[in-house]
Amino acid sequence: MKYKFLAYIPVMATALLSFSACSESFLDRETDGSYITPDQLEESAKWNPNALLGDLNGVTTSLIRWQAGGSDSQSDFGQKSVDISTDIMSHDMVMSRGSNYGYFRREAQGTATNKNFTSSNWYFYYKVVDACNFTFTTLGSDTQIPEDASKKLYFAQAKTARAFAYSNLVNLFTGDYATYKNKKVLPIYREQSTTYKAPQTTENVYKLIFEDLDSAIVAFNDAAEAGYTSTIDQPSLAVAYTLKAYAYLQMGDNVNAKANADLAIEAAQGAGKTILPKSDLNYGFNTVNNNDWLWGVDVTADNTGGLCTFWGMMDLYTYSYTAAGDFKVINSDLFNQIPESDARRGWFTNSPYYVAWQGSPLALLPTGKFHSDRSSEIMGDRSWESDIHFMRIEECYLIAAEAEAREGHTASAATYLKAILDNRDETTAASLASMTNDQLLDEIFFNWRVEMWGEGKSLQTFKRFKKNMTCPANDPKYGIAADGSARVINYDSKEVIFAIPNQELQYNPAMKDADQ
Repeated sequence: MKYKFLAYIPVMATALLSFSACSESFLDRETDGSYITPDQLEESAKWNPNALLGDLNGVTTSLIRWQAGGSDSQSDFGQKSVDISTDIMSHDMVMSRGSNYGYFRREAQGTATNKNFTSSNWYFYYKVVDACNFTFTTLGSDTQIPEDASKKLYFAQAKTARAFAYSNLVNLFTGDYATYKNKKVLPIYREQSTTYKAPQTTENVYKLIFEDLDSAIVAFNDAAEAGYTSTIDQPSLAVAYTLKAYAYLQMGDNVNAKANADLAIEAAQGAGKTILPKSDLNYGFNTVNNNDWLWGVDVTADNTGGLCTFWGMMDLYTYSYTAAGDFKVINSDLFNQIPESDARRGWFTNSPYYVAWQGSPLALLPTGKFHSDRSSEIMGDRSWESDIHFMRIEECYLIAAEAEAREGHTASAATYLKAILDNRDETTAASLASMTNDQLLDEIFFNWRVEMWGEGKSLQTFKRFKKNMTCPANDPKYGIAADGSARVINYDSKEVIFAIPNQELQYNPAMKDADQ
């Protein structure tokens, strides 16, 4: 199979990046005269530094574009397809009913080198890396912060976006940090190149992530002093600190995870971000104007992917695969653990429209959490313009709570979790003070799964807590093992660690030393 990768970067013209995963390097670029080269962009940026903004907007837009990973699957649409995939792999999200579509059902079976979604995720993130490196080529370096204040901001945003890409790659394609620290899995590309790179140790990948984020933070602060700050569509100071906190948490460095989560909260609050109050829980997670979003995309008619979007796959009220029967619901065992006092139970409902329309009731659809505000009828919204989010402030509180609990700082951990639960479940919030540290860790684990359901955090949460995943009763196709018992997936199983794609192993001779 040949994978064709298209990224559209609106810099004075449409930029076209095209590469094949089989016969050519994904790093190869072709131009038909409409492609803006780094030299052309650099020349433009001399008199118009904002020309770089188009480049970075293209990077963000590529995170939601159909075929972002180069496959022809309608389940390949960038970051949100990864979020759905990994939540399904954890079995906190369940494909509860057979249909003629079944997009993402393969993810419930685990990973393999010949699966399209494994390959598409690899190439998707490396395409993001390449797009960021395009910006660094224009700026002159990925190590030297520019002197121009506006360029400082673009440098910081590109550094954060590259760290985001490598953070996702290391989470998907490696396992426990202590086990994979010295294993060579992921190549590192710091500049645009047509030469394949050899895989580096996981430790070195993390070093690059921290280097990128540290310099991004300096550049963000310098740019802010001159009055340049990120909009919601671009990575920000708060996003950089959050990614840094996540990386430390994955490594088991709880002290630094907590410290950076605090800095992320401070930066987010400085930008007017707050935990979503209970009264707003059911707004539908559909607008960048929501106050807890740290990073998201304002989806318009120009950048929507139509059916091939998060909304097309998840929302009953959008003309979509969900409404056609490709149901993605919450794990029934997880739902049954949500107390009646918890307002988040309202995220998962049995739609009366669906019962009347299809004739068979289906419980636990996320019609309360994810729904278009453009129509109250099934399939009523055919715009596919509901906004997309990548990160929320609640994640920072969960990181801090987990890090503090892992250090045995029970009271402090409870304070961070309580900040969320005061806006979700006052009864449970009041009980936190009497919990042991182990009980609190269990509660934090549970809240990661509920609060972040459908946002791509479940699989990594299971791995980090070293919890095995049990398929629920409402998983009719993959929930039962051969002996009739519930199917269980070990947290460190190869089923939940993405394999290096066959195409990469075949066409990149440097990957012969990979340790996967």
